[in-house]
Amino acid sequence: MPAKLAALDDTMAQVLGQPEAGEFSDEQLGIIATSLSQATVFIADALQSYDFDRATRTDVFMVDPEYHPYSVGLSPRFLLARGFVDTGQPFEMRLSMQLGDLASAGVVSANDYFIDANRGTVLIVGYDTYAITEPLWLGGSRYFVQIDYTCGFATTADAYGTTYSGVPEWLQAAARYAGKMIFEAGGDCDPESETGCSISEKMRGLISTHVRYEPAAVKPLAW
Repeated sequence: MPAKLAALDDTMAQVLGQPEAGEFSDEQLGIIATSLSQATVFIADALQSYDFDRATRTDVFMVDPEYHPYSVGLSPRFLLARGFVDTGQPFEMRLSMQLGDLASAGVVSANDYFIDANRGTVLIVGYDTYAITEPLWLGGSRYFVQIDYTCGFATTADAYGTTYSGVPEWLQAAARYAGKMIFEAGGDCDPESETGCSISEKMRGLISTHVRYEPAAVKPLAW
């Protein structure tokens, strides 16, 4: 069962209006916990961010004017394989003209890129140093980018599975509302079904600016 993005007690108190866990039977608590676990999947699908588990990753990109014409003369944007980057952990970007030289390439200055940690996007802003200025047929060249980062959330065990820790408040709130919706549907909530649950306006407002939809971004080679 997926870990919960919001704590069980918080969900009962803030969404279900029941401040005391003792007011629910063990069976009801189990249903609420299961609803919160299902909410993790529901929110992941809505955000297009399908894995919240803690991980350390290395993503490699190829920027090629032939395949990424929008990057010619512009600062390229990269969509990491994972969102929810932990900016408190080491984050390193390297660039090289050859794929095999990435490991020994120098680290790009943190002043030359911008990270949207929740969405997992990186925008190079050191245009003069790093942007492609010419397409291949005018002498421009493809290059490779390696980004090393830590993402996701650690988990703690509870009586009904596991709960993620360090989750942003907006994401916890979205999970609470999704959990309430699934709970009220009796635990039967299939977002793919015409009769299934749908995202409420309040939940849409919580998550809309964090959706990982970047059709023009450069994606990792191993996507």
